[in-house]
Amino acid sequence: MSAIRDHILLETAVQQALLSAEQLNKMRKRAQTEQINLLLLACFELRITPSVLYRHYADLKGYRFVEGALQPDLQGLRKLGLERALQYHILPILCADQQNSLLILCANPEERSVRQMAARMSNEPLLALAEPENILQTLHKYAPVVRPYEMEDLQAPLFDPVKTVADLMNHAYLARASDLHIEPEADGVGVRFRIDGRLQSDGRLFNHDQGAALVSRVKVMAELDIAENRIPQDGGMSHQTPVDVAIDMRVATLPTQYGERVTIRLLGGDKQLLDLAKIGMSPEHLAAFRNTIAEPHGIVLITGPTGSGKSTTLYAALNERVSPELNILTAEDPVEMRLPGVSQLQVNSKTGFADALRSFLRHDPDVIMVGEIRDRETAEIAMKASLTGHLVFSTLHTNSAFETIPRLVDIGIEPYLAASTLRCVIAQRLVRRLCEHCRQPLSLSKAQAEQLACAETEVMYQASGCARCQDRGYRGRIALFEILWLDEEMAEAVANRKSIGELKQSAGRFTSLAEDGRDKLWQGLTSLAELQRLGLWGHLE
Repeated sequence: MSAIRDHILLETAVQQALLSAEQLNKMRKRAQTEQINLLLLACFELRITPSVLYRHYADLKGYRFVEGALQPDLQGLRKLGLERALQYHILPILCADQQNSLLILCANPEERSVRQMAARMSNEPLLALAEPENILQTLHKYAPVVRPYEMEDLQAPLFDPVKTVADLMNHAYLARASDLHIEPEADGVGVRFRIDGRLQSDGRLFNHDQGAALVSRVKVMAELDIAENRIPQDGGMSHQTPVDVAIDMRVATLPTQYGERVTIRLLGGDKQLLDLAKIGMSPEHLAAFRNTIAEPHGIVLITGPTGSGKSTTLYAALNERVSPELNILTAEDPVEMRLPGVSQLQVNSKTGFADALRSFLRHDPDVIMVGEIRDRETAEIAMKASLTGHLVFSTLHTNSAFETIPRLVDIGIEPYLAASTLRCVIAQRLVRRLCEHCRQPLSLSKAQAEQLACAETEVMYQASGCARCQDRGYRGRIALFEILWLDEEMAEAVANRKSIGELKQSAGRFTSLAEDGRDKLWQGLTSLAELQRLGLWGHLE
């Protein structure tokens, strides 16, 4: 085995300020007490993938770090020999950005034997660092192509679907992915993770038999019918990480032309976002929102497309109201995060949102949360509940806060009822958060400054890339909020069936997505490119 020792990677992480020496000492004691691998424990404690530690080592030593799908130089690999490549974790690849010169990937560029073999392959070898597991996977993948030139028949490791699925789920958790996709294609089965809203390939490609085994394993865990592969199925499961962290997951299968695909949603997200102060609202809006949700009755609606963070905002608001003196009931589809002190119901084919709301009213609730208003019946019961002294939270699928009013009217709600019950409507979107360790100042052009109504000397930031953010330039996401408060004038406009244009004129207290985005731009939290991606650039006036 020719890989960097675990303690060296962790000491490098301390030097690079990824963790403190005190933290590392505490981890060492816990690893000894609980008999857990120290490197594994550190990854789960910091919630980072091992590749982050290798990146930090590469940065400190001045090596290039290469990850993702690797394409070996077969001629160089045959010259080296597959047996030596596997033994010393070496993989030659052609480097396109270095005029197709030979780049030699290894798991430990400091090892003498690795340097000697690299010198035999090239007069001026370019050494780069890659994860040992990635090198081994690539070598075994291309072994059938290289094997005819080998003297010995090298056996690839046996495929274990149970271990592979567990590894994929652990990686998804460490990478802070929201979704894991197992996708059959013409040439095999690929894996992708959705990280910070963007899908990213795992780089591995399983054959169709292995892919079917992965799907079967997931279906067993989710208690789905493994014999049925012609219709979509839905279910849920829980995965226990090596350090006893339980991850709740939602599973959906779908038959495709190349076989069943599986999408796994990791529920719960970041527990710290249960704090309302950490979801990204400005201090002014946060104070006003806290006053609103402290009222004894009324409706608070959160709107936006799928994946815009609506559930996180709802959970943070509910967590703010949790108290031994309050009875809080929720109807959800599904229950994404368990909240202590809250009675949570998962709706199903027999009990819908409207049925749950009717039942809730017989249980003396103070605060009610219904996962989504989908029809007239649910909306009417929710509004009547607010009129009888209950605070109601819910979500609605609209693109903006103002579109919520005509949407409610469209499903059959009388405008006067909406006007008398709504307290505030929040439309939100998620943008990627700039990595604070590597963000770079952006020089504004004259046109950009004019459109942003600021001086060209105004400081804003753009993405760069470092070891902490894995060269993405972004780490995590932050919400943009469009908030419409329904004061007396606004409520009167709603009751009188005013158009969206007239409602905007009547709005005394309103913050648009573009305005909130611009504020976060000046704060250095996100980039101009992210606002442009959401289509807010043209609205910055």
